Amino acid sequence: MTVAVLWLVGSIGYWIAAMRAVRRLGDSDRMETARNTHVWRPSVTLVRPLHGAPHYLRSCLVSLFDAARRGGASVRLGIQSPEDPARSVVEELLRGREQPVDVRSDPAPPGGNRKVANLIQALDGCDADIVVLSDADISLPVDYVARVTAPLADPSVGLTTCPYRSVPSRSILSRVDALLTNIRFLPSTCLAIRAEGLHFALGATIAVRRDVLELSGGLSELLDEAADDHALACNVERAGYRLAWVPMLLEHHLAEESIGRMMRRQLRWLAVIRSARPFGYLGLLVAHGLVPALWLAVKSGVQTGCWVVVGWWGLEMLLAWRRREILGVTARDLPLLPIVDVAAALLYAGGWVSRARPPD
Repeated sequence: MTVAVLWLVGSIGYWIAAMRAVRRLGDSDRMETARNTHVWRPSVTLVRPLHGAPHYLRSCLVSLFDAARRGGASVRLGIQSPEDPARSVVEELLRGREQPVDVRSDPAPPGGNRKVANLIQALDGCDADIVVLSDADISLPVDYVARVTAPLADPSVGLTTCPYRSVPSRSILSRVDALLTNIRFLPSTCLAIRAEGLHFALGATIAVRRDVLELSGGLSELLDEAADDHALACNVERAGYRLAWVPMLLEHHLAEESIGRMMRRQLRWLAVIRSARPFGYLGLLVAHGLVPALWLAVKSGVQTGCWVVVGWWGLEMLLAWRRREILGVTARDLPLLPIVDVAAALLYAGGWVSRARPPD
């Protein structure tokens, strides 16, 4: 029981520290907004790979176009094939819009990571000073370009990246999926940066100086990488440049999926994290306080044990509610936190045996 008690105490301390890191993200966000002024004007290209036409594609592309116009950036879109349904959505949005957007669907180079291959063909011939990569399911604020590129004015900084939270669709399953990101992943990421500094990138958004990208081997080095965002960050650091965290919280939109598809996506993502940061993934064991709480419940008897588990979930709800504005938590999400807790523990275990593979 001593191990279980220490584990549970460690979990409580972990989540208190993680939620404090989330609070600092909000504070830093306000300071960053006030500090960033338009004094550095490099040429910027926003690049986004597209595949398929989920319900959020239209709104996410509109936010991309608006951010590019506000920031004076050009836009390049990579589409995997001319027949991809994303092309018709893009063409409809560009009709009547006086904004140059370069849409590419040229043959992509071979490689296991088709997202990276799509980005390579989209970037062919690009001569911008800064390349900003973002996923198709990310919506952007209008001041995105200025904020994501501001740290790159320092010549020692080669790459910037941003945090994100998930926006669910209508189903309960999608809400659980979003909470796995917003309640588990986002606070853990903020705590990791506070504890050890930034030594990784999040694929939702990566801004990199083009000369640094070339010095670090370019995107072609990532064609067979499962964790292409992490590998890119490591390559930039190895080239002698620092990484910068931009505390601009982006929104990641979720599509309606079956439970099987959602679990496979979560397991792939966790396996990628495990392969890229094995010791960090091992350290996440302390975050799963439900396991020692259940352990103590079994050892202490039904009546006492129930209070231990209920107390653990009550603490989680309290911590999440106090950071609800940043985490995007609503009152109707609170009853789902026990389900999220169980799902997170099962997925963490599954992440140890799942295969790290590139995105579809």
